[in-house]
Amino acid sequence: MMVKLTMKTKFFSSILAFTLLMAPRVLAETYNFDEGQSEIGFKIGHFGGQAKGVFKEFKGTLEFDEKNPQDSKVDLVIQVDSIDTGSAKRDAHLQREEYFDSGQFPTITFESRAFRKRGSVFFVTGPLTIHGVEKNITLIVRLKGRQAQWTTGGDALTFDSQYELSRLDFGVSGGQPAVGKTVEIDLNIKAFEET
Repeated sequence: MMVKLTMKTKFFSSILAFTLLMAPRVLAETYNFDEGQSEIGFKIGHFGGQAKGVFKEFKGTLEFDEKNPQDSKVDLVIQVDSIDTGSAKRDAHLQREEYFDSGQFPTITFESRAFRKRGSVFFVTGPLTIHGVEKNITLIVRLKGRQAQWTTGGDALTFDSQYELSRLDFGVSGGQPAVGKTVEIDLNIKAFEET
């Protein structure tokens, strides 16, 4: 009798485990970055002062599950030739080989490989590729708000992140020593849910 009961228990346990595995899981929602309401900016030392700029053209997608952040994912592609530092001459100069070399490397990309939450912030890790050089980085991202969009449906997310990197690590070496090595990246993003 004990053997039959044990076999039945194992059988029903197997059925339950299979059912749970096959049950549809709620997928992460997909959001698209809004160029008009987002900014990808940077600062760098320049002749004893500071130069600032933004990239105006980019495409970003975020698959976001706040309850299961490990299932979230972000992809970002920035067009190098969309750089705007307030000087058309300088912007053109930055496309040259000793800087971004946009003819050969037209984009900057980031693709997350790990997404985890600690407290009120998210740690997003993955390869950043600039000038054809790929390096793993971790962004500390703050979710600033979520708002329902009554005109289009779905939600809008706003978040930000700051990061410092050495441009020399990516082979962007022009302008030394007048142009600094450390670049401060400032991301302010608004993303709309696909509906």
